[in-house]
Amino acid sequence: IIDIYDFNELQLLQLNNCNFKKEVILTNIKSRNIKIFKTKFENWVSIYNAHISDSIDIQECSFVKNFILKNHFDSKEEYSIENIYLNANKYEYQFDIQANSTKINELEIVYGDAHIGKLLIDNSNIGKVCFNGINSKLETNLEDCSIEYLSFLNFSNLNSIKINDIKPIKFEKSQISIWNSNLSKVQFYKIDFTQYKEIAIFNSNLTETTFANVSWFKKEQINAQSSDHKNYREVFRQLKYSLEKQGNKIDSLFFKSLEMEAYQNELRANSTSDRKDRWIMLFNSTNDFGLNWVKPVCWLIIGSFVFYILIIIGIDKRLDFAPNFSYNSLYLTYDVIKDNIKYYPRLLDPTNSLDRIFKEEKNYEIGFCVNAFSYLLKLYLAFFIVQTVKAFRKYAD
Repeated sequence: IIDIYDFNELQLLQLNNCNFKKEVILTNIKSRNIKIFKTKFENWVSIYNAHISDSIDIQECSFVKNFILKNHFDSKEEYSIENIYLNANKYEYQFDIQANSTKINELEIVYGDAHIGKLLIDNSNIGKVCFNGINSKLETNLEDCSIEYLSFLNFSNLNSIKINDIKPIKFEKSQISIWNSNLSKVQFYKIDFTQYKEIAIFNSNLTETTFANVSWFKKEQINAQSSDHKNYREVFRQLKYSLEKQGNKIDSLFFKSLEMEAYQNELRANSTSDRKDRWIMLFNSTNDFGLNWVKPVCWLIIGSFVFYILIIIGIDKRLDFAPNFSYNSLYLTYDVIKDNIKYYPRLLDPTNSLDRIFKEEKNYEIGFCVNAFSYLLKLYLAFFIVQTVKAFRKYAD
């Protein structure tokens, strides 16, 4: 066993082109930097309670057995590691980072064909985690960590990455950023996305990403600094598709609604878009694209009451459509509308006719305008009844 402990104030601890056949243990060492290049460890490697003020840089190394970096200090003094950089290493057993007593300001993992094995980061406090490159051979687990900034930049995943139970250190600067990346086979578990201030997703593929037991972000959190409605629509479409494949109908409907809303905004922003499509999207938004039954019911009640007033004004000989805002005129109008309120519920039946509704009233005259209002009311009622039924059936197949 190579056991090194209580080394103080080293500027640099560097290993280059070495081969360690025995177990290596570093305990309570203080150094600005640790750099390990092209070195093979044939036995266990353990680094405990290391005070590394600048960086840990490990590249092109081979670890036959377990590697563990574990910092757990009893003192209340705060320690931080500026950067941990991992690239082109081979972990035949497991590479494990546990740094709950030390803040790692940045952890950068560069993936490639030469980066192989299993990487575990758990119970750690990290400012920024960066995933770069193409992951084909490195299984990565990120568990139970406080992470302020999670970044996928020009990244493609062909292996297993599990991100489980992460949360930000501080809300004000927290972000999950996905740029030009393919998150196929990436799995998110038990994450509350509302705890992050912004979720930035651009030019990326999420259709093969797995989500389980997550709390979804609000639409205001997505790409808060952008007005690219087409990108919004694409993000929501991919999330909808991914959740549908997982059988998560409830959350997929949420993203379907956001997708349609983004498309509506895209049409509004584009002066050359088809006006017919704009009207279609406007009408479909009356029930939040199939999710909200309260909205069409409110529109039905309010709109039908307006039609009721117009029909009563046109049918009662004491009133006409000439504008008159005198007190006596307004009071008379109110009195007539109140006296005929018993007919309002019957007007809500699209199959009723005015002749049947007002057959007891001999002094009422049903003219062309009144009949026109009646037909428009029936169309209005039919549309919002359908919108209400569609929203009620949102969970049905």
